[in-house]
Amino acid sequence: MSKRRRRSFIAEMQLFVRQLGRNIIAREHGSNKKLAAQSSALSIVRQLYHLGSYTRSTKKKEGEILEAFEVNVVDDLQHQLQSMAQELGVVIPPPPPDPSTPVSLVQGKMAVFEPSQRQSLAGVVPWSHPQVNWNPWTSSNIDEGPLAFCTPEQISADLQHELTYQLEQDQSLQKVIGERDGLPVKKFEREIMSAVQGNSVVIIRGATGCGKTTQVPQYILDQFIKSGRASDCNIIVTQPRRISAVSVAERVSYERGEDVGKSCGYSVRFESILP
Repeated sequence: MSKRRRRSFIAEMQLFVRQLGRNIIAREHGSNKKLAAQSSALSIVRQLYHLGSYTRSTKKKEGEILEAFEVNVVDDLQHQLQSMAQELGVVIPPPPPDPSTPVSLVQGKMAVFEPSQRQSLAGVVPWSHPQVNWNPWTSSNIDEGPLAFCTPEQISADLQHELTYQLEQDQSLQKVIGERDGLPVKKFEREIMSAVQGNSVVIIRGATGCGKTTQVPQYILDQFIKSGRASDCNIIVTQPRRISAVSVAERVSYERGEDVGKSCGYSVRFESILP
C-alpha cells in the first residue's frame, strides 16, 4: 500500500441486521492488522448506533447493586452543586415517584464515537461503502447538522427533489444546459452510460475540449440522482496540474448552478474545498 516499510492494512466487515433487513458494511485501514480490524469494528458499532439498532446494556454483577442511603446536604452546598451542574451542562434527572425504581445518570450525549483513524499517506484516497453519518471525503463522522441523522434514502430523495426543482425553475441553469448540449460528447451520452453500467473499466478517447472531463462525471451523477441513488455516488477526477483541478471544479460547479464545495469541490496541495 505504500513505499518500502510503510504499509497500510485494510479490514472489511459485513453484518446483517435483522431489525433493518439489510447488511451494513465497514471498510477501514490501519498501520497494522489489529488497528484496521478495530477501526472496522468501531465503524460497525457507530453505524448501528446511528441507525438505532445499538443499545449499550450490561448485566450487573453481584455486589454492584448498592442500597440507597439518605444524605443530608446543607443549602449552601446544594446551591453550589446545582450551579456547577448548570455550568457543565449536566442535566440532573428528577427523583422517581417510587423510591425503589432505579434512575440512570448516564446521559445520551455521552455516547460519542471518535472519528476513525485518518489515512496520512500521501496520494491515498480513503474510500468506504456509503454509510450513515459518514463523510467519505474527510474519512470522519458527521456529528452535527441535518446529515448527522439522515439515512442514505433520505439524502437521495432530497437531492432528487432539489435537482428536479432546479431543472424546472432555474432559468439560468436551463441556459447552461443548452450550452452543455452543444458539446461533442453529448451525442455519445447514452452510449457512454451504457458502457459504464456494463463494465468496471471504461476508456473514453476524445479531442481536447469535447467534454470528457466536465460532462461525463455529471452524466453519471445525474443518473444516480434521478434514479434515487444519489447517496451511493462518489466521483473522483484526477488532474495533472493544480490549476487544472481548481478550474475543472469551478467549471462543473458553474454548470450545475452551485458554488464550489456543494456537490463539486477540489483538493490540491495546501488547499481543499470538499463537497
